[in-house]
Amino acid sequence: MADSETSRNMPCDTRRNLTYDDPTRESVSPLEAPANVLRVAERYLSTRSSQKYSSEVRRDGGTPTPVRLLWQRWNFTHEQRLRATKHRDDLKARILAEIGHLPFVELNIKKYSWPLIAHTLGEIDRWKSALSSRERLSLKRELKRRQDAWEKAGLCLASCSANAVERHLAEHEAMLQRVLWLRRPVTLIEITAKLHCLLVAEDPHGQRKDKPWPELRTLLDDLIFVGTAQE
Repeated sequence: MADSETSRNMPCDTRRNLTYDDPTRESVSPLEAPANVLRVAERYLSTRSSQKYSSEVRRDGGTPTPVRLLWQRWNFTHEQRLRATKHRDDLKARILAEIGHLPFVELNIKKYSWPLIAHTLGEIDRWKSALSSRERLSLKRELKRRQDAWEKAGLCLASCSANAVERHLAEHEAMLQRVLWLRRPVTLIEITAKLHCLLVAEDPHGQRKDKPWPELRTLLDDLIFVGTAQE
């Protein structure tokens, strides 16, 4: 308690340079460690988002699902999606190492300054007006060769499954984020949860230096500090 009182009475600039191992007491400067403030907020909110968090008093007139519980569901789905993305990326790297290519071909169309991607023979045929018959035949042969190599390696199904899982989780995460953002908060913790969700969705690595992103990271830090001081 003495540490909390000492920290609270310090000048603002001094307080913002403090870091602690205890997530319920720490206050970090997003300007100094932007990624750290998101991690601190996640730990701070995780201990306070359960349905039995006793220090929260609600006067919302019976909100169907409190913001803190929506945040809990969103954060769980977000972590699952991150793991699914890592699995997909790891699988893609392994496939490239084993086979050397992915099961698609690039179409170089003159009116575009970037290559187009074709995953099927039908997609190649759609560009018959821009590709000669010889070019289309060559592309189809190359696409078939790549697809056969994938099927032979037994990795096509695994890759499609990984992509489908990641896509499903991303859609569910986005849906929960929309609902969370529309729901009105009734506690300081829930305001903190909404701001954390926004920053994770829009600036997950804390790399944006243009306004208002540094200021929003500072605000998140302030909310954690005030919430901890009130406790």
